[in-house]
Amino acid sequence: MIKRIAISCLLLITVFYVGAQNPDATKPKQIPGQFIVIMKPSFEAPLSTIAFAGTDRMQKEKDKADKRDVKMKHVAGFLKAKGISSSNVNLVFTDVMVGFSVKNVSKKLLAALKADTSILSVSPDFEIQFVDPIFQTDPIFQVDPIFQVDPILLVDPIFQADPISPVDPIFQVYEIDTVTRQSVAVRKAGGSTDGSKKSSAIWFLDTGIDPHADLNVESNKQIAVSFIMSEPTSRDFNGHGTHCAGIAAAKDNKLGITGVSAGAKVIPVKVLDSTGKGTWSSLIFGLNHVATFGLPGDVVNISLGGYDSSSTENSEPALRAAILNLADNGIFICMSAGNSRGNAAFNLPGSINGKNIFTTAAINADNSQASYSNYNVDNKREPV
Repeated sequence: MIKRIAISCLLLITVFYVGAQNPDATKPKQIPGQFIVIMKPSFEAPLSTIAFAGTDRMQKEKDKADKRDVKMKHVAGFLKAKGISSSNVNLVFTDVMVGFSVKNVSKKLLAALKADTSILSVSPDFEIQFVDPIFQTDPIFQVDPIFQVDPILLVDPIFQADPISPVDPIFQVYEIDTVTRQSVAVRKAGGSTDGSKKSSAIWFLDTGIDPHADLNVESNKQIAVSFIMSEPTSRDFNGHGTHCAGIAAAKDNKLGITGVSAGAKVIPVKVLDSTGKGTWSSLIFGLNHVATFGLPGDVVNISLGGYDSSSTENSEPALRAAILNLADNGIFICMSAGNSRGNAAFNLPGSINGKNIFTTAAINADNSQASYSNYNVDNKREPV
């Protein structure tokens, strides 16, 4: 059930758009001098290899705190030995894998890192730009104040005061049933069920999620976090993360729409800023955070990506290793196939395959593939 919820979120957000994306708009841009380094397990094994049998997220983090400190100190010693200043280190991760992101790397240092036998991989970091076709062209998202001004306050009359009827434009465009308050896309995902009593959660690695009367948002600031230095809060200043969370888990409370798993816990992990920009390293930090607090049965929703016709699922080894690691630990990874109107195999991270990993393309209301969506080239334009 929980797998279906987050998969639907990826599909639903673009289900009614009929335009097309320019692949160059989502092509990752290499960040000069910035790299992601993964250490070999012989240097330090990730904390995810240590089993946790409980159901308390905070207890999981606490139980591994001492071992985390040991690994952090080992990495710090390695960085010092290499002459890498702490001001050049973006972040160190120890849970999903052991490694770090470093900036201002000289050619000499890069060569030394690549030659070090304790390092598994050194890969360039890239900036990614989230560009969603609905948010860019759909008039509802451009002029409707609930999305354009503040998506959390429910000040828009469409949601608060208007009688819900077929003449309301948002209910017309998204074909929302006036009784169940489910959009056609939610119904295509199997309809809405009660998710309010589930112990599992849906993690959104996105632009954040705003506190919202129609959402059960994680309030613990150690769990709901931001990896965007310029926006040190999990609040959503873009709207995309909140919108995705609503599709997946909006409450069945006669307010707004009803999500697929109504009332399920949603956890924001901000890896994209208010303009939709992020990096592969910010995404990896987010995945590491999930490894710290996540539990088997949780879902990670990654409705973002970068499209490059020269890439493969192995192009970013750190990103691939992090996703595979989480999936191997019983956490379901749900990703977008991308909206570049091309071969889904060129879209990261959606091209990454493995157990408990799902990639979803977009469809139209009549079940045909959306014209802008990436697709499985082996099956021509069949959904991924």
